[in-house]
Amino acid sequence: MWDTSTGKLRSTFQGPERITNAVSVASTDGTILANEQNRQIRLWKFRPNTAEPIITDTKSDSILKSKRVVMALSPDATRLAAAAPAAHKIYYPIWVWDTNTGELLFTLEAHTRWIQALVFSPDSKTLASGDIGNTIRLWNMDIGTSRATFKISTGNFHALTFSPNGKLLANGSNDGKVRLWDATVKKQEGLSTFGGYTPLLTLRGHKNRASALAFSPDGKTLITAGPSGNIRAWDTTTGSERFTCSGHFGNALGLAFSETDSTFTSVYGLTWNSVQLKARREKRVSPRS
Repeated sequence: MWDTSTGKLRSTFQGPERITNAVSVASTDGTILANEQNRQIRLWKFRPNTAEPIITDTKSDSILKSKRVVMALSPDATRLAAAAPAAHKIYYPIWVWDTNTGELLFTLEAHTRWIQALVFSPDSKTLASGDIGNTIRLWNMDIGTSRATFKISTGNFHALTFSPNGKLLANGSNDGKVRLWDATVKKQEGLSTFGGYTPLLTLRGHKNRASALAFSPDGKTLITAGPSGNIRAWDTTTGSERFTCSGHFGNALGLAFSETDSTFTSVYGLTWNSVQLKARREKRVSPRS
């Protein structure tokens, strides 16, 4: 655990087993860390003025049989969701646990293809999941049921993110298209129960996959990136492209906006052992690193 103001090491914690997988998620307040160890998901709870964290193993009849685990922690840090390939089943399940007790709350079974991404809405009431079969589902986290299903025709789904107010859901695809969906839909009245919705906007600009997405704090701008090295900024109301940032090489590993101003940070991987990190001003048309 590091102090981000000084860069100094605050504490080092030793778990009961060696960490063998880098898949992990942390709460924004730094009180909870979830990580996979030996195909078991473990919760670390950090308490103020306490030397050692509380370690809790999630409880489930399911055994993670793959290293390709996807996890998401709700913003209020009360729910942990995880999914993994499970080819022996008809459905690819999503497990949702209570982070306070480690108890399994829901097993969500509807996806028929491997789930590639999970993300909670800002109010923690909705979980969005996307699979490689071009299907996105919205789940009600109060009762553990599917609320809506979005279907894209081409491109193979790749990434998901909610807008800060939770009203929009953006997804990136391998065909380079980025789609914006209405995330407030309740049920599909008068439509087919599967894939009856269409995106509000389809953003076209990337030549290959859009693998990293981030909304500005006001939700008016969406930045997208992929392996081409170009970062594109879009107006989320009109769908028009605002500007393009170039200068990266390699695949986009992540994008993040500052919560206080118009600066965003991008992370790209050049090789397995090198990473580029750049901070840019969103309002400039031709930003420099």
